[in-house]
This record gives sequence, structure tokens and C-alpha cells, in this order.
Amino acid sequence: MSVNTFFNMEISSRAGEVDCALALDSEKMQKGSLGSTYEDREQPMLNH
Repeated sequence: MSVNTFFNMEISSRAGEVDCALALDSEKMQKGSLGSTYEDREQPMLNH
């Protein structure tokens, strides 16, 4: 999430412009099924 998002929320709140703020963000996913991106470390799901 962008630092600017949180900064703008804080400034608006402190200025009394808003009573409540909600920050939303999206992330572009890789195509295809979810897989392992980092092969140099242990996979967390192997412990479950």
C-alpha cells in the first residue's frame, strides 16, 4: 500500500475533514496458478 495513502488519511483526519477513513489497495498477480516464487528459502506450507 502506498505511503501516500496513509499520509493523506492522517492529514484528513487531523484536519477534521473526515471522521473515518478506509484505505484500499490492489496488487497485480502473476498469471497462472499460485506457485513458489522464492526457491532459496523454506516453504511455510510444508510445516502444516
